[in-house]
Amino acid sequence: MGHSLGSVSSRWLAKNLGGEINGSIHSASMNGPTRDGFANSVSGFPYDTIAAPVLHVHKESDACPVTPYFTVKGYAGENLMTVRGGVPEGDPCGATHLHSFQGREELVVRSIISWMKTKKVDRIIGASP
Repeated sequence: MGHSLGSVSSRWLAKNLGGEINGSIHSASMNGPTRDGFANSVSGFPYDTIAAPVLHVHKESDACPVTPYFTVKGYAGENLMTVRGGVPEGDPCGATHLHSFQGREELVVRSIISWMKTKKVDRIIGASP
């Protein structure tokens, strides 16, 4: 599992480990290069090359400019867990904001654990926006 910048590593590990893993989880994924040059390798990432099941977890109203929901929605398909609601406090790309599922952490963790056991994706987590 990788969250935010860590999703760069989780994607490449999943691609390169092939059938050696039971699945990969990409949370609040970075989807393109930042001003600092981070995440250059994920623009147009070939998700179809990952052999194991994949889960994408993303906040519908993620305010972090380098992790836009609409980009993930465009490639994740049926493997997207959309998180709604929460508490927007502090840095939009930080741990106390919607980017890190502030106010929805327990719901998200429960749904991830369920996916790990069943591979069933809870499509919507939390209240409507």
